[in-house]
Amino acid sequence: MSAQPSPFKMLAVPRAGGVLLSLEGVLNEQFDVQQFVDLAQGGSLVVDLNGVVRVTSFGVRQWMTALQQIKAESVAFTHCRPSVVAQFNSVARFGGQGQVVSLFAPYLCPSCGHDVEVPIDLLRQYDQLKRGALEQVACPMCGAATEFDDDPRTYFSYVLSRPAPVVSAELAAVLDDGPRELTVDKVVEGSVTGVWLSGELHRSPGLKRLFDGLEGDVVLVLDGMGRIWPDGLEQLTRLVNAEGPRLLLARVASPLREALSASPQSLGRAGLMSLHFDPLCLNGHQVPVDIDLRWLRDAAATVAPCVTCGASVEIGALLEVARRSPLVEAPAIVQQFLHGHRLPPERVGAQAQHTPRPAPATSGRGGRAFFGRYELLRRLGRGGMAEVFLAEQHAVGGFVKKVVLKRILPGLSADHYFREMFLQEARLAAQLSHPNVVQIFDVDELDGALIIAMEYVEGSDLNRLLRAASRAHAPFSPVIAARMIADVCAGLSAAHTSVMKQGELYPIIHRDVSPHNVMISSRGMVKITDFGIAKAVDSIDHTPSSTMKGKVSYIAPELIRPGKKEIDPRIDIFPVAIMLYQLLSLQHPFRRENEYDTLIAIVKEPLPDIRTLVTSVPEALWLVCQRGLERDPAMRYQTALAMQNDLEAFLVEAGEFSGTGSIARFCSPLFDALGSPEQHEISEPTDGDSGVNRTVANRGEPR
Repeated sequence: MSAQPSPFKMLAVPRAGGVLLSLEGVLNEQFDVQQFVDLAQGGSLVVDLNGVVRVTSFGVRQWMTALQQIKAESVAFTHCRPSVVAQFNSVARFGGQGQVVSLFAPYLCPSCGHDVEVPIDLLRQYDQLKRGALEQVACPMCGAATEFDDDPRTYFSYVLSRPAPVVSAELAAVLDDGPRELTVDKVVEGSVTGVWLSGELHRSPGLKRLFDGLEGDVVLVLDGMGRIWPDGLEQLTRLVNAEGPRLLLARVASPLREALSASPQSLGRAGLMSLHFDPLCLNGHQVPVDIDLRWLRDAAATVAPCVTCGASVEIGALLEVARRSPLVEAPAIVQQFLHGHRLPPERVGAQAQHTPRPAPATSGRGGRAFFGRYELLRRLGRGGMAEVFLAEQHAVGGFVKKVVLKRILPGLSADHYFREMFLQEARLAAQLSHPNVVQIFDVDELDGALIIAMEYVEGSDLNRLLRAASRAHAPFSPVIAARMIADVCAGLSAAHTSVMKQGELYPIIHRDVSPHNVMISSRGMVKITDFGIAKAVDSIDHTPSSTMKGKVSYIAPELIRPGKKEIDPRIDIFPVAIMLYQLLSLQHPFRRENEYDTLIAIVKEPLPDIRTLVTSVPEALWLVCQRGLERDPAMRYQTALAMQNDLEAFLVEAGEFSGTGSIARFCSPLFDALGSPEQHEISEPTDGDSGVNRTVANRGEPR
């Protein structure tokens, strides 16, 4: 059995004067010293570190060994990320005999919490840094002024302790970051002309000449496009809008898809026929998927088979991306043409010799599946943005730890919106350290896929426990229900009173509180999870009146009514009170046959008296339910702590000891009914409960 291949990638591009060597991945003990040395030979060497997301201690050792062995005439490091800059600052001789010519500086927006990395060219800005004159940077998300997210004297200590970088003519030739070759292939078959563009899109005389004389049905096939240069996009926009036949764009890959999304007018009168994706199967193989209007309209399947290993690839999220695009129906003759031409004849042979890139999730020891240093044991669930695995983290010395690994869905890693949502969840959840909040251990990017490693809770979510209790016709005892919800309130209170590292209050609103996002461990611990749509309170834009975030039957009424949405901790308290009602009665007070009627009930219908369902519910708990479910936020509990205090007071008066042991004993039969905790899947929204960003449509809004 071959050893697990390293996910670290090296790409050498020969240039006049030397070699440009681009590195990508986590620089760790698997860094191939000999491969680096072999690729780095000849003239001047420029090492592009833009793709290096992390450097481990063992990686430092391998890196320095490699630098000592190369025979380049001069060495320069470019696009150094903050994680790499930290190594230059703290490890002696980390740069060997080379010089840093460009890096990224970390900024943080205090308004919305967005991280910004700003490129700095030391060939032009060295003197400016020496004077301590940092540039003012606006947040690209909200436009507010950002702050430097480090001590400048520490962050720039390495580069400022050395002379300003000086580059020779040979080194300058390697540093040249101009556009690379654009490859054009053309096939004419009957009335259809197919044009394949691959490489980097830039202003090209050949591109202009290619468009001269086009006629009939013309389709541009763009799954081979790489970097998109602004002048290339401008030229393409002019060409597709010029006089002549209307062009169809097919198999549009990620770089151009993002450019068109940012500048939709670039499409002009051209038609967007299909989008191209390369998701990874569980074993790390690329699976080419082309999604067109017919697929969206006719296909029910949300999986695609991997042609390499046969594993299924979830593509539901890719379909959602395609639905947001202005796809058009192409003529049948064009569809037939493309069906017979994955590549033009000139390139079919080249594709057959193509070697797939190393897979991030590989079949390693004994056929086990690995993703970086994480062994994937089984998939627990999948949502609209990410899939969740039970995994084991492997480290030196035989260290093994069970974790839950959340991985952004294949195909969404290049989508800026989904990346930002995913990273926002990690940033906000990592800010919280509380026994009633699932902890974040690690955030990483492995072979282009963002992952979050978090605490593994051996047990079940509250939604499944409620189902098991309902099947057994056994409501939770008042004391156990109060203890569980008090713990939920404690976790939310920690989020609502969160502080930044500067000591400033930075409240985090969950916005998706529901039984699906409350975990109960087999030892009785209660933990809140999934801050996927959480927001810091001072960074929330007013939500449009037609858009709600969260699960429909757990949404506070003020978020349903038309008008401005005020986002504060009270919107989390309403669903907590619903959960208390459910634990005591095994019934949801507002859920109806469909989402629209459920929303009407939340906004208008009277709250059913829980004592008509369960006569043994104490008056004190019913009062807590009523106050938590007040439709007027001003009448509701103003803080989670206030609700927790009332629940704790009830528990004291009840005179029964309640703690994790009590919860574990009460839930033990429910866990037995559910089976082994490791067999539990993370439950998906049910009974009409939708995920994020559901838009109320067709029937108007409840008032």
